[in-house]
Amino acid sequence: MKVVLVFHFRNDASGSRQVAFDATRAAVVHLYPFDHVLVVDSGHEPYSRAASRNLGVRQAEGLGADVVVVNDADSIAEARPLKDAIEQAYVDGLVHHPFNECWYLIPKSTKRIGTTPLGQLRNRAISRTGPSNGGIWVCRPDVWWATGGQDDRFTGYGAEDRSHLAATVTLVGQSVHHEGVLLCAYHDRQLGTHEVWNYDDVVLMERYHGAYRDEAATRAIIAERYA
Repeated sequence: MKVVLVFHFRNDASGSRQVAFDATRAAVVHLYPFDHVLVVDSGHEPYSRAASRNLGVRQAEGLGADVVVVNDADSIAEARPLKDAIEQAYVDGLVHHPFNECWYLIPKSTKRIGTTPLGQLRNRAISRTGPSNGGIWVCRPDVWWATGGQDDRFTGYGAEDRSHLAATVTLVGQSVHHEGVLLCAYHDRQLGTHEVWNYDDVVLMERYHGAYRDEAATRAIIAERYA
């Protein structure tokens, strides 16, 4: 089984994303014997997380990936649930998330990624949430495309994850969350949070939510990208 790890990344003006990504990549590449590690940027202006994730899956597919791990540049899973997600995704044709809790690290803890056991870093998290809608996706490339991929019309972040989840459940089936913790490295999160989502992103997300469990309506929204 060939497994390809995909990061999407573009730095921000503050430079905090570079720090988070360097720490994240250094930790994640050792969690599993990946066959290839890709770092992609679709080149969209403004930066498109959705388009970059799609590009990463396309490149992984070109490398012959049986399973692709689409990993946000600030997200670190635990080794066991990641391995379980990879093995199960290869067989069951669903989208897997190798965690069911999400913890956000403070800057000091982010700097300690790689030198401090992940379990200890949990104690320095600044918040705890339930299952995230994104962070890390594990699936076969054909399953990613069966979900419609992610919609590159979104210009912020967060809304694209929620919309992709709705499309995934509708077109492929319920995503699988594995018991484990997702650690999120610190970076400036002020821009792109749900408090400042732009109007067009919200409208498009609500359309995906309105088409939930309606295959025809969901496929029609996806088809608009290529019209």
